Amino acid sequence: MVERGLVDELCQFKKELSKMTGTDNFNLDFTKGVLQCIGLKQFQQYLELPVDGRDTEAGRKCLEDALVAMKYMTKKYARRQIRWINNRFLKPNDKQAVSVYRLDCTDLGEWKRLSDRAVDLAQVVLGRKPRSEHTLEPIDVSDQKTVLPVYGDYYCDDCSRPFSNDIQYNIHMGSKKHVKVMMKRKRKLQDTTLHCDSGNEKKLYSHKKT
Repeated sequence: MVERGLVDELCQFKKELSKMTGTDNFNLDFTKGVLQCIGLKQFQQYLELPVDGRDTEAGRKCLEDALVAMKYMTKKYARRQIRWINNRFLKPNDKQAVSVYRLDCTDLGEWKRLSDRAVDLAQVVLGRKPRSEHTLEPIDVSDQKTVLPVYGDYYCDDCSRPFSNDIQYNIHMGSKKHVKVMMKRKRKLQDTTLHCDSGNEKKLYSHKKT
């Protein structure tokens, strides 16, 4: 990424952002939009240096620290992503997971052909075109019969989370995370009810001095 011009791209991003905001001094929210990408937050201190200060010893040290931080976060994200994929899709268990398809994208020279095949598969899964002899078949990851998900708009009001199909929605509704949110809401409701009852009791027994 660095050899392909990552640092120059980040510097250009900072330049364009300054042009849009009209100032070099702004607070960035790294929890929204493109700013969540690994490789932006880690370079914040380096990008805040003046242009003529980036080629100094302090600037080069700042860049080196940013690269180390980016590598660390990339490896951490990759480990978390692999763990999530294994647990969510590939680990045989009693849960009914969505269909999983294997598409080898190692050779970037084949990217156009592979991306076209992925789009074709997505259209088949979504029911927008019929399955053909070239359509990928789902891989067998468990002893359960593969059931295709029903796509649509599913939403958990308690957790404020949207889902694209019924299987993901049903798994979420039975998850520990959802139950935890429900318990938290229940306790909050009970505390609010007790507080209101306590306030009503005080009003009932209050009286004016004569």
